[in-house]
Amino acid sequence: MLQLYCDTCQKFLADRFVEGSCPTPGCHYDSARRDQYEECGKLLNPTELVNPRFKVCANSPHIRDKNHQFLQLPLLEGKVRDYISSMSVAGSWSQNAIQATSAWPKEGLRERCITRDLKWGVPVPHKSFEGKVFYVWFDAPIGYVSITSCYTPEWEQWWKNPENVELYQFMGKDNVMFPSTLLGSDENWTLMKTINVTEYLSYIKGIFSKIKGFGDFGNDAKDTNIPVEVWRYYLLTNRLRYNSCLSYR
Repeated sequence: MLQLYCDTCQKFLADRFVEGSCPTPGCHYDSARRDQYEECGKLLNPTELVNPRFKVCANSPHIRDKNHQFLQLPLLEGKVRDYISSMSVAGSWSQNAIQATSAWPKEGLRERCITRDLKWGVPVPHKSFEGKVFYVWFDAPIGYVSITSCYTPEWEQWWKNPENVELYQFMGKDNVMFPSTLLGSDENWTLMKTINVTEYLSYIKGIFSKIKGFGDFGNDAKDTNIPVEVWRYYLLTNRLRYNSCLSYR
């Protein structure tokens, strides 16, 4: 796999800390990242960014080739399509969730790298991949299952019981991910039935972004001394589920 490496900092770079221009024709977004698709929604590889820069030192990284593990999404494309077409109806998915998930199979699913050369994360339990960790967006969804198993030995009553359990999820529109890891195992998992996806929250300089420092966050809300119930009411009553951003100042 081709990865971005910073000679100045002498390390491979996490997706979140590399920005560049989007290569998608007509987009030209100059703060594109591999792990978030704020502008055109295109799923990118880090090496596809035009004029990439490491946000810590502001230098341009170069490409190195390393061995990694991949999830063979093309082999699961049929199962993913069937899942989306049936569950989006049964679970009454919000329209933007349907649009986001349907866009990727239309272009053809690609192999997805699930490991990284980082010092933090869950180590890959394989001798050939010592020193590597699982990519957070591969590991995090599985964490819902594993944290339940830490809570109770009867975790399968929730996660392997689709006949009696319905799974609801709420997330931002750029976090919609296929349950391909579960589908690929051919086990009787409780798959997500209903998903409700929200649009972006905009704020003066652009879209809310914790990493860029755009927006008001929990500590800022606390410092205003405005009761938490007021914040909750405002955000919930103005919560967008369609195609516009909520402008917040």
